[in-house]
Amino acid sequence: MNYIDLGGMCHTSLKQLKLNGSFRKRGLVAVIGCGSTPGITNMMALKGAERLESVNSIDIAFSDWDRTDYKMPFVVPYSMYTVFDEFTSRPAVFIDGKMRFVEPLSGEKKVRFPSPVGVSICRYSLHSELATLPGSFADKGIRNVSFRGGWDSEFIKITKFLIDAGFASGLKEHFKSGDAAPRDVAVKLLNRFLPPSNVKINDLEYLRVELNGYKKGAKKRIIMYCKAVTNRKWNIGAGAWDTGVPPSIAAQMMAEEEISARGVLPPEAALPADKFFIELKRRNLNVYAEA
Repeated sequence: MNYIDLGGMCHTSLKQLKLNGSFRKRGLVAVIGCGSTPGITNMMALKGAERLESVNSIDIAFSDWDRTDYKMPFVVPYSMYTVFDEFTSRPAVFIDGKMRFVEPLSGEKKVRFPSPVGVSICRYSLHSELATLPGSFADKGIRNVSFRGGWDSEFIKITKFLIDAGFASGLKEHFKSGDAAPRDVAVKLLNRFLPPSNVKINDLEYLRVELNGYKKGAKKRIIMYCKAVTNRKWNIGAGAWDTGVPPSIAAQMMAEEEISARGVLPPEAALPADKFFIELKRRNLNVYAEA
């Protein structure tokens, strides 16, 4: 059957791409990495690249602004399994035409986002954009691709403490009640810090894609943004909203047979871009280029 996912942390995505021929042979399509980032950011890169004759670099980042009164010491933003993986796995970075793996949370850089986020300190993290963007833009001469996450400093501090204390380990430890991996125990306990339904979410998130390249022989920089805000109708945070909407759109495109591509493909190679952005806007996810 046709398939969609939110991204395989680069390594899994690379394995999935090897199934391209099998899916094509069966007349099926698998859209991998179709959430917010990867997903919306891949499509932003595609749209930005249309304005350039050649693309030297694509740098992706996200950051958010949250004024929700959670009334708890820690808030789980999404799966803590994913957080632990993002904070401990060596991030992939495409530099000078070669894929490299660097230290987790390295590459610290101050990145400017629109108000009210402002300048955010962003760091490398393992993401599956790196599995597809270098190939997708090879014909544009791409040489550099990176992804950085703009997590809150207090969140980083707490998460790093949990990791350093061994709570992210997947190796089973022996307890009187049986064997268990510390990360399984930690995730179960931390899931108590999911916001209760009576807490009114008040946040927003920006996805940012910066492209540097050439047009008519002159250097040109294009910065694309996607702004997501709390869905107040269903009290869904911005990060959950911009992650959950894209696979919904892609699934409806599949159901309506609006995706003609076949095989295992990233969003930038599978989805009709203009239609995708129209559907995002209908759901209050606005993509625009910096003036």
